[in-house]
Amino acid sequence: MTATKTAPLPTLPLGILSSDLSQPKDSWKLWKGHDVPYEDRSFDLWHTTGFGWCIPTLLIAAASYRRPGQPERTYATTIDGKVVRIGAGPHVTHRLTVYLRPSRMAALKKFLDLREAGRGSAGQVRDRISSRRAQGQVMRAQGRSSWQWDV
Repeated sequence: MTATKTAPLPTLPLGILSSDLSQPKDSWKLWKGHDVPYEDRSFDLWHTTGFGWCIPTLLIAAASYRRPGQPERTYATTIDGKVVRIGAGPHVTHRLTVYLRPSRMAALKKFLDLREAGRGSAGQVRDRISSRRAQGQVMRAQGRSSWQWDV
């Protein structure tokens, strides 16, 4: 039996501690009395070879050729705030979950804000692509090519 080589974990983004990667025990006790929805108590953090650390924001699609355990394609936001598409490939080197605690909410607010802004930006990108595809279908149905303009 041979041991598989795994890449070492890259340096975490500034502001995320290694203790944030472990799920707290009895988290319901930690959050008792706090008005934070369940889905906002953690977020994913993926490392890619081209973009560095990214926060997935909006699912694009599960690739039909995807192997079990391979991540789906998703829109994500980089730590710089750019919207990118990642997943379904070997460029995703690490996938982590950052668990929030009430005591760390202020320190991790930057990443939560990035995720929310990234969701909005990814939605705009998806809507723009969908509108472009729909317009192309209408034009093809009318027998026009996309380079002809109405005058």
